[in-house]
Amino acid sequence: MESDEEILTEVKDNIGYVVLNRPEKKNALNSSMRKKLRKTLQTIQEEANIKVVVIRGAGGSFCSGQDLEEFVDKQQDNAELVGEVLREEYLPLIQVLRDLKKPTVAAIEGAAVGAGLSLALACDLRLCNSSARFIAGFSRVGFVPDAGASWFLPRIIGLGRAIQMFFSSSPLDASTALSWGLVNEVFEDSSFDHHVKVYAENISYASPTTLWLSRKAVNYSLEEWLTDAINYESYLQEAAVHMGMPKEGITAFLEKRGPQYKE
Repeated sequence: MESDEEILTEVKDNIGYVVLNRPEKKNALNSSMRKKLRKTLQTIQEEANIKVVVIRGAGGSFCSGQDLEEFVDKQQDNAELVGEVLREEYLPLIQVLRDLKKPTVAAIEGAAVGAGLSLALACDLRLCNSSARFIAGFSRVGFVPDAGASWFLPRIIGLGRAIQMFFSSSPLDASTALSWGLVNEVFEDSSFDHHVKVYAENISYASPTTLWLSRKAVNYSLEEWLTDAINYESYLQEAAVHMGMPKEGITAFLEKRGPQYKE
């Protein structure tokens, strides 16, 4: 497995495995990691021997979302900066993932939270182990859904359930995620790696071009473009930051106390 520290890659049997590798942070996304992941996906686009891309996390966790400590370091009360990160880093990353001319599979172990959930939603298919948990998490720290979450989630699980996840930030377990259509399959923890490999191999036998065109047809049938949705999310996120919601939410989270919003 090749290592770029925060992103690991391996090609095996025409399957490209991309691993988020910050296990000490539960694979929380920082600026460096977002840029490296985007670059990795762009490189994979040109690799003819890769038929399917599997994205997963190291250390038993998929991705805990945006690295909140990075926002503290970058003055999380700066609304323009937050919007800039969404438009210049998250939007290009999600767009590269969606434009990839290869099927993408999110192999989810442990938690997929916030922007980590968005990353999984942006993949064509989602597999998880029985210990997986899905948490929107945005409202918990004073943010609104971003990185494409407001576009993907209602389309995948329906408006009512999406609103429930966004409002409550309560964990959704694997069996509920399956019944809601959030994931395609759930496998036991002990056999998860094997099943992911078999699942990806089965997809790899199909024509990549046919699968890519099928995805384009489905995406075209949807009402609004993903780019417009993420740009609108960045506008709403700036509004939330202007009002000081994330500053208090993140501080409370890091101090392990309940937030006290002044609205």
